Amino acid sequence: MSSLPSQLRGTQSYTNPPPSNHSLAIHYDVSFLSDSQPAACGVVVVNHDGQVCDGRAEDLLCSTPIEAETKALLEGVKLAQEYGSECTVQFDCQVLVKALNHDHS
Repeated sequence: MSSLPSQLRGTQSYTNPPPSNHSLAIHYDVSFLSDSQPAACGVVVVNHDGQVCDGRAEDLLCSTPIEAETKALLEGVKLAQEYGSECTVQFDCQVLVKALNHDHS
């Protein structure tokens, strides 16, 4: 996974609401074209001041969009674990949100 250049860390401000005090937010998104091409994801970790702590991009080998979303979520969690702080995750995949919340409707 390629990392955010060190000169950009702490200098960029993210527009979504920042997480609560002393925690981190993971933001990610995925691009998926077809099962014959690699998917790609971008992951950003933001601190409680709204500053970008770190970010990465990666190609993902996936056969479905939900697999790509799940792999990107895991990459975000791994990245946040490097900081050893409580974190929240912000993403837009309703299927994954429902699965994580055990909502089978």
